Amino acid sequence: MRIGILCGERPGEINAIRDASLCLAEALRAAGHSVEVLAEPADLTRYDLALVQYNPFLYGRWGFAPGLVVELWRLRLRRHRPRLAIVVHEPFVPMTGWRWTLMGLWQRAQLAAACAACDLVFVTIEAWAKAISWMRPRRPTVHLPVGSNLPYRREAASSERARLGADERTIVIATFGHRNGGRSPEHVSAAIAAIVAAGARPMLVALGADGGLPDLPESIPTDVPGRLSGEALSARVAAADIFLAPFLAGLSTRRTSTMVALQHGVAVIGTDGRMTDSVLRNARGLRLVPVERVDEFAAAAADLASNPEKREAIGRAGRALYEERFDWPVIAARLLAAVEQDT
Repeated sequence: MRIGILCGERPGEINAIRDASLCLAEALRAAGHSVEVLAEPADLTRYDLALVQYNPFLYGRWGFAPGLVVELWRLRLRRHRPRLAIVVHEPFVPMTGWRWTLMGLWQRAQLAAACAACDLVFVTIEAWAKAISWMRPRRPTVHLPVGSNLPYRREAASSERARLGADERTIVIATFGHRNGGRSPEHVSAAIAAIVAAGARPMLVALGADGGLPDLPESIPTDVPGRLSGEALSARVAAADIFLAPFLAGLSTRRTSTMVALQHGVAVIGTDGRMTDSVLRNARGLRLVPVERVDEFAAAAADLASNPEKREAIGRAGRALYEERFDWPVIAARLLAAVEQDT
């Protein structure tokens, strides 16, 4: 099958959706298909399947992208056309305040029109399926998680720990920066305090281009490397003993940062909130705590810091969960099965 994956560009910015598109394309090629990743919707008629990676802000200022909708409808109305599918990574902004309400109104109308032009809708988290359930006409909707966008570097764990100055008694805690407002620095601070109180020696590694430190005692060693290559970022995660994922809306299957930790067999502690998917709530490969229970989150961190056998068991289960549900060949197979069933 000839597949075109459309993903808009944001020059100068990290684009995790485009990285995911490249990983998906590689997995689809390995399955025997011809795949191209495109930045513009021109000439999608050349493909058997046109797959649109959708976040409104990828295609227009303030998420206003009528040109994308027009192009999808032009394709749909052609006599000979590809199968059309859309992957909803983010549907629209919440309507809070008059500016966001105005933005949210056009983004809702825009997504409804885009989905109506398509034959099949994929959503990266289960909550998005509920959020778009009002749209008509209804299209078949399938949950399609994302995987890790980074290479596997578990073999680099020991050398990376040595580079960080972490000995065998050091508990390396990795997390991604909280400056974008989606993660809770309070959870991280409480976790570090609880680990110290339990008698362990933590080091905090704050990753990501927006990496920043929460409030911590000056005695806690830290590493804030800023923007790294994929290889170096994977190595940092692989060096960790515990990965913290304190998302304010709850950990979900669109969080590529957490997928990196699962990929590398690092024990994950995350938050359970309104966006959390059932596959994560029911999994043995990570520990979830209700997002409002900061004390329980901290206690879970202290427990794993004090019990190497327990965190290693969770890490192994997390790696198995990743291989079973979130590795890119698995995701590609799920996509192809849904397309075949809908044909």
